[in-house]
Amino acid sequence: MTAKRKTTKKEAPGYGDIAAELKSLGSSLKEAFKATLESEQAKKVQRRASDAFDSLTEAAGRLMEEAKSGKLEKDMRKGLYKSLQSLNKKLKGYSASARSKKSA
Repeated sequence: MTAKRKTTKKEAPGYGDIAAELKSLGSSLKEAFKATLESEQAKKVQRRASDAFDSLTEAAGRLMEEAKSGKLEKDMRKGLYKSLQSLNKKLKGYSASARSKKSA
């Protein structure tokens, strides 16, 4: 490893100084990442993620069963119909509001 020379405020650092700082930064990032992975908070996040994936797997299984039974299609049609009704109502309200502002 090369010796790090001190630079004054007026002097631009040399490539060796910059390389040494980059190497130091890399080591610092590695240690910070390692400490983060080993922290209790990280372990809690890993457990939560695992639980979330388990729930997702169960939900996917239920979804497949509903799709096979025809219930999913019926529920989707109901939801789509209600969403379209709501969107049309809002658009009509917007159009009416825009017309009344224009004529005022």
